[in-house]
Amino acid sequence: MNDSVLMSELSWCEYQRRIIDEQLPVLLPVGAIEQHGPHLPLATDLLITQAIAEHTAKRVGGVVAPPLCYGYKSQCRSGGGNHFCGTTSLDADTLIKNIVDLAREFGRHGVRKLVIVDLHFENDMFVVEACDLAIRELKREGINDFKILKPHVASITHMEKLEPFYPEGFSSMALEHAGKLETSTMLYLHPELVDITKFPEDKLAQIPPYDTFPPAIEHVPASGVLAPVSGASREMGEVAFGDLVDGWADSIKAVFPRAMK
Repeated sequence: MNDSVLMSELSWCEYQRRIIDEQLPVLLPVGAIEQHGPHLPLATDLLITQAIAEHTAKRVGGVVAPPLCYGYKSQCRSGGGNHFCGTTSLDADTLIKNIVDLAREFGRHGVRKLVIVDLHFENDMFVVEACDLAIRELKREGINDFKILKPHVASITHMEKLEPFYPEGFSSMALEHAGKLETSTMLYLHPELVDITKFPEDKLAQIPPYDTFPPAIEHVPASGVLAPVSGASREMGEVAFGDLVDGWADSIKAVFPRAMK
């Protein structure tokens, strides 16, 4: 029997059995292709969201849909900016329509529980808009029992678990882009993709409290890293990643209790 949680590895019959007979939720990773300094891969956000989705689905029961690889445009204050080579982004309308189309397809096939797994700061409100529009469209098609769960990363993160790794104090979730937190998580999940010889000089980006258009890229460190990397470790990554999986799993248990194993 195929015990994979990946939708892409299931036959249509097995997929149908899980979403209709077992009423398992579908987890949709929404990622980004965005620079993460000279030491982390462009797919950092995508790789972490995929891992969260897979570990969560194995824990509480679920099917992981193929991810949306691209996200909304990187911003200077949270991702370094869209000007970096390799940062490949979508317009808001494109991202929204992709999620709405997928939700409609899931609903047409019999899915009634959809879980969004998203860490890319810039995606947030466009994912919210997509969820709202998807529910509206599905109701127009007579599907009234479709529900979408979207955990909030800042709310499910237990900062007290990370405090021992930040004796200097925690900056902010947005400024941690490619810093100690993400680097540690990647050291835990994909150490082969982390180049520890290319850690940039520790520097906390000084981003002004306003935005201008075109963006003021002169405030962004040339490395694209917004917070210090020193102190990153696999141990910290294991704690941080475990906390994220706990957060998604607990949210699913609260909203979709029948998904519990």
